[in-house]
Amino acid sequence: MGVHEVRSYARMASRGDVGEDRNPASPDELLAVIHLADARTAADAVAGARAAFPAWRSLPAPSRGEILRKAADLWEARVESIAVEFTREEGKTLAEATAETLGNPLHPDTNVGPVVSEERLSAVLGFLEEARHDGGKALAGGTRAEALGAGYYVTPTILSGIDAQSRVAREEIFGPVAIMLEAEGFEEAVALANNTPFGLTASLFTSDLGRALHLAREIRAGVVKINQESAGVEFQVPFGGMKQSSSSGSREQGKVARDFFTEWKTVYIDPPPTQ
Repeated sequence: MGVHEVRSYARMASRGDVGEDRNPASPDELLAVIHLADARTAADAVAGARAAFPAWRSLPAPSRGEILRKAADLWEARVESIAVEFTREEGKTLAEATAETLGNPLHPDTNVGPVVSEERLSAVLGFLEEARHDGGKALAGGTRAEALGAGYYVTPTILSGIDAQSRVAREEIFGPVAIMLEAEGFEEAVALANNTPFGLTASLFTSDLGRALHLAREIRAGVVKINQESAGVEFQVPFGGMKQSSSSGSREQGKVARDFFTEWKTVYIDPPPTQ
């Protein structure tokens, strides 16, 4: 099984463009040079997986379970070092990697780390500049955190005075930026939240159970949280968004994840005609 996979990925590594993976907190630190996949390399990966599958399928279920258990044990034994590598690569804080201070994500007292890349930093700062140009006001943050040096840090930002139809209010910024939109009441608030091409998660803080159930029914988001922040998921339940979020309707995690990798075929069979 492993031979097919190794050969497939060896071919992947021998061709195609490459990209650099840098620590977003310290951009001078090169973590890896990554070979970028194209259609041919993706096909190689699929072929390798397909070639490996018969051997895996022929293993008895207890043997497969034992392999997966050993893999889980190895992961658990190395969770701290793995968390550090995730943090160096993605800029998430150690608290996020293992389970509102802006700074190095490897420091235990950090709550907000850098954005993931220089390109994302430029994009986030572009959104903030656009918000200012359109008359928006930064109630907090709104700038690059120059005091933290060359890292891709953006100060946690709250914006007000933003037009609900603007790109800043409707696009996914992928940075530490929150937009405050005023609403006359609950129905208008739901309409504003739905007025976007994206719908991954929604959150409502309330002591009114009726309002909570109303939001869960009316909001166009794949995940709804009541009296919780919108980030964070449980891995045993489905996760995904609506509209243009995630993979446009499909779900990851839990039992429904199998449907993502399944193409259904319906076959009708009648008895053969009598002679």
